[in-house]
Amino acid sequence: MAACVVDDSQPAKHKNFVVTAKNRMWIKVVRVIVPAFVFPLADKREPHSLGELVGPSVELGTDGVMVVSRNNLRDANHEAESRLADERATVAQPAAS
Repeated sequence: MAACVVDDSQPAKHKNFVVTAKNRMWIKVVRVIVPAFVFPLADKREPHSLGELVGPSVELGTDGVMVVSRNNLRDANHEAESRLADERATVAQPAAS
């Protein structure tokens, strides 16, 4: 959905929300791949999609930052991820006739 990096600062709280609970962390969105991706648990006051999160940040010249569970993070350089990307690229190519 997006290419991200772990944010250097990792504040434990954001307002009344405890970030460090349940193994969560702050990440910076570097590149959005699917801007229409809708966040499943978006609050009324917060962005509902990746595009809504990053859009204002780009205009302000800042990084889009969000909190995610460590369980949802994947390393694109990991051997398994590289293999899956190669397999998907092969499947996505049209068959030669």
